[in-house]
Amino acid sequence: METIEAKNNADNMVHQSRKLVTDAKDKISQELKNKIENAAKDLEEVIKTDDIEQIKQKTEVLQQSIYEVSTQMYQQNPGTEDPSQSEEQTAETKKDEDGVVDAEFEEKK
Repeated sequence: METIEAKNNADNMVHQSRKLVTDAKDKISQELKNKIENAAKDLEEVIKTDDIEQIKQKTEVLQQSIYEVSTQMYQQNPGTEDPSQSEEQTAETKKDEDGVVDAEFEEKK
């Protein structure tokens, strides 16, 4: 079971890393793109085995490369907000604009 879970996590990480490189291709260096692709290829090869420790180790290497992408993108655009926070704030603003007040009450009998 642990082997299957480790392989699934690793496979998801490979997919996410490639999607990230595709989405951010103009925002990250070629060196970092190559680093991620090489880490993804290494991880794909290890996924074919049942060596859980190697799978975990290569997954961690790929994860660190993905963190580097995030760091590089943030450094290029330090003034940008976290999109998840913006969406939450927008949702809160809409609630306030509707005039709806969220309150707790207790009904006494």
